[in-house]
Amino acid sequence: MDFFRVYGRVIGLLKAERGLAIMLALANVAVAALQFYEPVLFGKVVDLLSTARDKPVDVLWSDARELLVLWAAVGIGGIVANIVVSLQADRMAHRRRLGAMATFFEHVLVLPFAFHHSQHSGRLLKVMLTGVDHLFGIWLSFFRENLATFVALFIMLPLSLFMNWRLGLLLIVLIVFFAVANAWVVGKTDRLQAQVEEYHSELAGRAGDALGNIHLIQSFVRLGVETSEMRRIIALAHDFGVEVVPHCGYLGAGFLATVHIAASMGDVLVERLGIDLEASPFGPFAEITNGVARVPQGPGLGHDPDPALIARYRIQEPNVIR
Repeated sequence: MDFFRVYGRVIGLLKAERGLAIMLALANVAVAALQFYEPVLFGKVVDLLSTARDKPVDVLWSDARELLVLWAAVGIGGIVANIVVSLQADRMAHRRRLGAMATFFEHVLVLPFAFHHSQHSGRLLKVMLTGVDHLFGIWLSFFRENLATFVALFIMLPLSLFMNWRLGLLLIVLIVFFAVANAWVVGKTDRLQAQVEEYHSELAGRAGDALGNIHLIQSFVRLGVETSEMRRIIALAHDFGVEVVPHCGYLGAGFLATVHIAASMGDVLVERLGIDLEASPFGPFAEITNGVARVPQGPGLGHDPDPALIARYRIQEPNVIR
């Protein structure tokens, strides 16, 4: 019963345009009636041709003319009705698709931070885009095909039993067989597709978060690449007898990075800016003692700047005379 409950909720989202939805539903009833009546007229044409020998020519042509005109009118009317229903259903589905997207977006924005902390933004974006696409497909197929099929199944099919009960029973048996087989196939496919969609949502969540924080990720992703390229250039320079001396133009985080690069190269020279600061935010790791630089071993660059020292030497806002 979950299928009918979800289907009913999807159709219920059209309440903002209930007037047009009701008109399209009535138009579908008319389309189903025309589709049912068209083969009946064709059967009457066949019956007329089969009894043509027993009728005068003028009577035959008169009856044939009436049937053919009615048959053509029903066929053309069905085509026009299908075009109008499809066009209006398509426009309404597009409008409601945008409306559903706006509703979802507004709802997500007011959810508490705890929810967003546990959910990937990329996953939510995929749910919004995929969800409204599925809603659009259901609305469109409902008014273009499914509703007319329902009317033909539950109203026109019983009427066929009164016209020819033998063929009507055969048609019912075929419909039951098709429904059972289709339910089995769709049920199994739906379970497998749900697992695939879960993987897709997880992938979209990861990818969305990565793209949303690309400025942070690129720095970490490029770190290994740049280091490998630097090693390749240093090895190439050594092959040609060129000495490589890592250096940095200021005493700060860049100098710590330079020390790490030099340490990865082995026993090499390091050039340091030839000045001594009154106080160094990185302490002893920015100093050269007996011609040797110490390599910090902490996370990141190995050593964090001293916050008390930064606060001490912070430039205060100057006094401005207005």
